[in-house]
Amino acid sequence: MVEALGRSGESAAVFARRHGLELVRVERWARRLARAAEPANAEARSVPFAPVRVVAEQSAAPAALEVVVGGAVVRVGRDFDAELLRRVVAALAEAAC
Repeated sequence: MVEALGRSGESAAVFARRHGLELVRVERWARRLARAAEPANAEARSVPFAPVRVVAEQSAAPAALEVVVGGAVVRVGRDFDAELLRRVVAALAEAAC
């Protein structure tokens, strides 16, 4: 029923009325299933962010981006490999913990 409600695009009230259901029952099941799908604790839902400090370019170096993770500074040029940078930052962040 809840999957059909989601696919319908209708409000819970319209859906319940169209199917001859009690609105309170439709809402209760939607809430119950939403809670069951949530992670057990708030930490599992949180997204870790690393602090970022933007600094003015100090030289005429061709670096397009400077990333500071913990005590490490990573400078990358304009045509950097995004996947490689992601792995380097992840490794530095893990080492900083």
